[in-house]
Order: sequence, then C-alpha cells, then structure tokens
Amino acid sequence: MKLWDLVTAGEVVSLNHIRDMSGQRNISLVREGTKFACAPDQVEGFKKYLSNLAILIDQEGERFDLDFEWSSPLSGRAGRFFRLNGLKKEQGMATFLYASLLRQLGHQGVQDMLGLSPGSTALPADSEAAATVLAAAATQLRQAAGVYDYLAEVMLPPLFASLKGDRPAEIMARLSSVMCQLCLAEAQALTAFRAGQRASSSGSLVASLHCGAAELYEKAAKVIRDYIGDFTIASDRLRRYIAIGSSLATARAHKVMASELLAKSEAGQAERSCLDAQQLLGVAMNAADIDGAWRAVLQQELADVERIK
Repeated sequence: MKLWDLVTAGEVVSLNHIRDMSGQRNISLVREGTKFACAPDQVEGFKKYLSNLAILIDQEGERFDLDFEWSSPLSGRAGRFFRLNGLKKEQGMATFLYASLLRQLGHQGVQDMLGLSPGSTALPADSEAAATVLAAAATQLRQAAGVYDYLAEVMLPPLFASLKGDRPAEIMARLSSVMCQLCLAEAQALTAFRAGQRASSSGSLVASLHCGAAELYEKAAKVIRDYIGDFTIASDRLRRYIAIGSSLATARAHKVMASELLAKSEAGQAERSCLDAQQLLGVAMNAADIDGAWRAVLQQELADVERIK
C-alpha cells in the first residue's frame, strides 16, 4: 500500500508535498564541498510534515504495509536508495533529516557571513552583525544536537529489532549519538571564534573554549571506536571530518596560547606551542587526504601559525 491511499487532502500533508521534500534527503551531511541551499521556510515546512506524520501514527499505528525509500549520505552511498517499511521508521528517518536541516542552516549562516555563499558579502569578523550571525548559527547547531540526542535515546532504539537486511546508516541510534556530539562541537567552535574576536577575551579563555570543542569531537570519535561494529556502514568521510575537527580545535588552542605567550615575551614557550599546533595540523592534513576544501582551511591555519613564529 502507498501513503496516498491512506491520507486525504487537508488532514495530512499531501504525498506530492512529501515527494517534493524527498530531494532534500540527499543533503550532504558533511557540509564541506556541498552547494545545497536550505531556507528557514523549508525547515518549517518539514516540521509540518513531521507533525502530520505523528498524528498519522497516533491514528493508524505502525502500518508495516507502507513502504518508504531513503538515500543514505552518511553511509557514503548517497546514490543508493533503501526501502523501509512502517510509519515509525519513516518518522525516524524524517526526524534525522530535520536535525540535519537545522545543522545545515547553522553552517549556511556562517558561509554567508564569510561571503562564501553565492551572492553573499563577507561581514567584518569583529562586527556586531557577524556576532549575531554566529550566535544564531550556534543556537541552530545546539538545536540540531537536541534532536539527534532524542533520536539516539528515545526514537530509534525501539526500531532496531524490526530492521532487516541492509539499512541506511541514519536509522542506527549510535550514529545519532555521534551527530549530537558533532553538532555540540561545531557550536563550541563558533563560540570560541566569537570569543577570539572580542578584545576583552583573554587568550587562556579562548584556548579553553577551543579545547572544549576538541573534547566534544573526541566524544563523537569515542562512540565510533567503542561501537565500531555499528559503524561498518558509516561513511569514512564522516570519521575523517571528526578527526580533523578534533586536531584543528586543539591546534587553534595552541595557536592562541602562542600569541599570548609571545606578547608576554615568553618566546620559548610560544615556539613550543607553535610546534604543537603544526604537528596537530599535520595530523589533520593526513586525515584530509586529497579533499581540496579541507586542505585549504588547514593550509591557512599553518600559515597563521608560521606568522606567529
């Protein structure tokens, strides 16, 4: 049975609207390199779909006779579609996509602020407008983390027993745990950047904020290490992104401390911090492999460290 046999216009969102949304399911959840554009009204429209889906589940129950197709960007097989039966699996996957759209909004705000999106103009990094954008982006990332956490702890675990055969990575609860920590890490990284733009922020404060981001990236990596069997279908690109994030955040902490130490005429300790930063950036460069966008960011960081020396 198909969904349109069950719903009527005005009671739940139409199937045509659902299928319009299906293109968004192919979003690259590892943001770098993608040109996907996400608007707040699209996210609100998808929230309406989730609300209507919840009503439908209350009215109809699980309905294993209904099938839904999803792609799986986080499995590294974005071109392949997986068929899942039942409304609750559709709800789980759709909620995962909703969290991903919130994350995408946060990333997109930062891209716009930096002038990296088509038609956007860069804002001065130390301006009030930039601070507002960064605060909003951090909030969206934390909202996404909350949704991922709900998926990991409440919504997805009961579905595990009914999953059969090959399945999208996004339906696995522990992947949502990873994404929760990843979003929190990204939000913390933005907080550290904002603090670094304030003249009143001490170097030790900014460095500690960067270290906090690194710890959150490491928490995400630890989930993968501890439950490696659950991540055999997960994209290697996601793992490399987390590894880069951890090394980069720690390197930035060392870079900030190097500048502060140099200002205090502690040149020897400043040199040591620069060397530590360079070593970490080398690790990150290895994880980046041949990805040009990632390598460009890391090359800029290396150049910044070299200028401090």
